[in-house]
Amino acid sequence: MKTGDDTFDDIYISKKTGKVVGVMLNGREYKLVPISKTNEPISYERAKAFYRATVIGKAPEAIAYALDILHFIYGKEDER
Repeated sequence: MKTGDDTFDDIYISKKTGKVVGVMLNGREYKLVPISKTNEPISYERAKAFYRATVIGKAPEAIAYALDILHFIYGKEDER
């Protein structure tokens, strides 16, 4: 199915629904998974509360690493 440099090698379509369910690109297969409402991104405050709950009693390095990830995803509070 390749017609140009920016296209997939192959596209997989469901016989049942007629919708695209997967693609092949550079010899690797990728399954397309629909996103449900339960997979929506969480708010910064909820992520921060989760971070606090998961790093209680952990080493300072683990806390700093978790904060780095939180700031990378959401930005620092003063940058928002």
